[in-house]
Amino acid sequence: MNKSIRKRFYRPAASRMTNKGFTLIELSVAGFVMVVLGIGVMGLQKILADSELAGFVNYVNVDEANYNVSQMAREIRTMRQGQNGAYPMVSGTDNEIRFYSDIDYDGVSELVRYTLDGTSLTKGTIEPIGFPATYPAANEVTKVLTENVQNAGIPLLLYFNDGWPEDAANNPLPTPVDLAEVRLVRISLNINVNPDNAERSIYSLSTNVSIRTLKDNL
Repeated sequence: MNKSIRKRFYRPAASRMTNKGFTLIELSVAGFVMVVLGIGVMGLQKILADSELAGFVNYVNVDEANYNVSQMAREIRTMRQGQNGAYPMVSGTDNEIRFYSDIDYDGVSELVRYTLDGTSLTKGTIEPIGFPATYPAANEVTKVLTENVQNAGIPLLLYFNDGWPEDAANNPLPTPVDLAEVRLVRISLNINVNPDNAERSIYSLSTNVSIRTLKDNL
């Protein structure tokens, strides 16, 4: 093959190689896509984490509300004479009840007070002292059970006589109640289990409590 033919068909090896690398624009686009995907994944993870946290908080608040109402019902059900010989129930209004009960199972009656003040449900306890026993108001130990009550005008407590439910005309009893007439107490509590979403997070509890020591058919 002569030189003219070789010049016509011969190409240097370097000139026959194809450029297979990425351009700067392609790298920039790929980087931008990766950043967007990363932000999306992080956002999804945050949404899932917030949802799980809200669910856990709701569960804790519901469990706490159930416990508080159950404890309150048990103590009212087992109210009894005070160590000073006083009648088991001291007073009863729409949002407060005071009574004697052995709440710590030590064989001694404590003076117990449950009060709903705005959105706060509180409990007060006074241990008896001396002989004859007294219950000094200054010795009351109080604690807030929950600050998320949303009863919106619904009484925390309703009281019924021994004619309920047949005697609907005279029940529930007007407050402050005639203590001698009370045989049953209804507890109603609406709890906002998620303060960040008050409109859709109301958990309602209601229970009727028969007072064992005041039952007429014992």
